[in-house]
Amino acid sequence: MKEKGHMCSINTTAKNLIFALSRSKKWSMRSYSKNTKPARFEGSTKTARLEVARIGVRKASFMFK
Repeated sequence: MKEKGHMCSINTTAKNLIFALSRSKKWSMRSYSKNTKPARFEGSTKTARLEVARIGVRKASFMFK
């Protein structure tokens, strides 16, 4: 894919995948965060929007080198 000019990235909250990709020479970590805020719930009469943010969940983004 890279030879054809395509980019590949992964966004994940899976602990094992974050662990494995962070140690791989083929992937570079682009961002990492740990959610420390409680869940938010929003709603309106036309549309209902629910945003759930679990406390302590780690999120990471990786780019294939």
